[in-house]
Amino acid sequence: MTRVLITGAAGHIGKVLRQGLRGRYELLRLSDIAPLGGAAAAGEELVQADVQDFAATHASMKGIDCVVHLGGVPIEDSWEKILPINIAGTYNVFEAARQQGVKRVIFASSNHAIGFYRRGQRIDDTAQPRPDTRYGVSKACGEAIGHMYADKHGIGVACLRIGTCRERPVEVRHLSTWQSHRDITQLIYRCIEAPHLHFIIAYGVSNNPRSWWDNTAAQQQLGYVPEDSAETFAAELLGREEPVDKAAALFHGGPFCSDGFAGDPSQIGGDPDRLKPRSAEIVIDAFNPPEVWSPFGAFSMAVVQGDGQVVYLKGQVALDRDGEVIGAGDMRAQTRQTLENIRAVLASFGGVMGDIVSLTHYVTDIGQFMTTGDIRREFFAAPYPVTTTVEIAALYRPELVVEITAIAEIPRDRFRRPAG
Repeated sequence: MTRVLITGAAGHIGKVLRQGLRGRYELLRLSDIAPLGGAAAAGEELVQADVQDFAATHASMKGIDCVVHLGGVPIEDSWEKILPINIAGTYNVFEAARQQGVKRVIFASSNHAIGFYRRGQRIDDTAQPRPDTRYGVSKACGEAIGHMYADKHGIGVACLRIGTCRERPVEVRHLSTWQSHRDITQLIYRCIEAPHLHFIIAYGVSNNPRSWWDNTAAQQQLGYVPEDSAETFAAELLGREEPVDKAAALFHGGPFCSDGFAGDPSQIGGDPDRLKPRSAEIVIDAFNPPEVWSPFGAFSMAVVQGDGQVVYLKGQVALDRDGEVIGAGDMRAQTRQTLENIRAVLASFGGVMGDIVSLTHYVTDIGQFMTTGDIRREFFAAPYPVTTTVEIAALYRPELVVEITAIAEIPRDRFRRPAG
């Protein structure tokens, strides 16, 4: 992805990205209906295009690899403004991208697409929309449009539920929702540069210990590791008196929820338990995904139990797709390759490393294996899976020093049965 278009580039986040991504790509094309400020720098192109104008939007994407769609009404407004710009305009962006052969679209969704979750609920990328405003509805609609274009047309799509992106947090709620300029820039370039992307919902949030959002999917699938934390400002903000607003204080969306609120807060709770009853008949299927080396004996790469949630992975070792050993005798190199193989097998089922609940490590030198903690943390985030480590005399090939088995539980709304 070397040619990038940013819509809404004259807005706050657009300006941050223009500065943060300058020089990173062959072309950074900046589009807005508002003035973009000054002449184009080296590697930049400035175009004026309204997302409501399909012809202009289509023309702006010529030769583009990836679109970062920020353009739209950025706050709550009338339906008459929200509908043509945020909803129809977003459709125009995705359809123009499809027609122009764009490979990837990054859609700036919002935390207001999930604003009516209670603050006591920690949610992740699987949380269904609960918009708090017409603006939030438009972002939920954009996520749905993006999912359709990913599934139906094969465009890689990232929908970012952005929290509070500003230079620094200024109120208590921001201790949970803040995302720094440095971190939004990182999240965007991780989306642009991720080697594989079908569809993901990620949260635009820094490393805030008070966050309501589990961003494991962003870490596992994109490699996003935020560098900043709102907690740096906690002592200052927690000492301030702030207006008390009952509805705003209950829900993720804050004051967006209280604007015009006439509902009954007691009726707005967590999502009901949607777990489906298991079939009385236990069904076991075996799969051998083509993304990793092929079995050469009486075993399978993965076994699925039931109707698609619990996945048992065969012990992986450091072989490439051709069955050749990677990093002979090197514990660190083999640990990394083995975990990459596990990630590839899981991805073929729609899973991520955060779905793993149990790991067993078989190693020829437990002392050497204990030096790989930093590598393992690249693949896993809290809450970590349970693990067992066993030292053994040898593996089936003398060059191999580590084998890892895994059990994963993949949510049914992401699970898919791969071919093979």
